[in-house]
Amino acid sequence: LPAHRQSAAWRRRGYRWLVEQIRDQFAADGWYAQHSFTYLRLALDQSTVTQRALQASGASLPDDCLDRLRHS
Repeated sequence: LPAHRQSAAWRRRGYRWLVEQIRDQFAADGWYAQHSFTYLRLALDQSTVTQRALQASGASLPDDCLDRLRHS
């Protein structure tokens, strides 16, 4: 909703929460907080979709988050 007056604030807040959750749920070595391949697959899928959307808008997840996802 780029035309909405609060869209920039929503995007910043969502980005901040996403980065926080990736850092919380994925260890630096790629270990995932949930001991389930199904949940891991879902988290990786959603992270990939999000990264692609960010790239389409000229942004990206931080390098440390991308490294955690790659290791998973």
